[in-house]
Amino acid sequence: MKRILNNRGIGYFTPCVITLVIVMILSAVLFYANAMTIIQTTKANTERVLDSFVMKNSIDIYQSIKQGHDFTEKFDKNFYVSQTSSELSLDKSSNILYSIGEDGKTIYSMTNPNVTYKCRYEFAS
Repeated sequence: MKRILNNRGIGYFTPCVITLVIVMILSAVLFYANAMTIIQTTKANTERVLDSFVMKNSIDIYQSIKQGHDFTEKFDKNFYVSQTSSELSLDKSSNILYSIGEDGKTIYSMTNPNVTYKCRYEFAS
C-alpha cells in the first residue's frame, strides 16, 4: 500500500496544492477588481447626480438674487436622495439606499447623503 501511494498518489499532491493556491489568489484578485469597479462606478454616478443637484440649486439661488432676496432659505433635500436613488437604481429603506443583485442579496448599501448649506463667512454681531 505504501509503495502504491508513493509512486502514484504523492506525485499529484504538489501540483494540486499549487493549483489551489493560484486559484485562491486569482479569486481574491477578481473579487478586489469587482469591488473596485462597483465603487468607481457608484462614485462617478454619485458625482454626476451631485453636480446636477448643485446646478439646480445654483439656478434657484441666482433666481432669488435676481428677485431681490440675498439668500435662499432652504432647498429640497429629498430631491438629491430621489435623484441618487433613481440614477443608481437603488432602493430606499428609512435612512439607507441599497442595491440588490439578481439573486436577491444586497450588493452594497449606503446611508442617505446629508446635504446642507455651508456658510463660508461669519458675521460679527
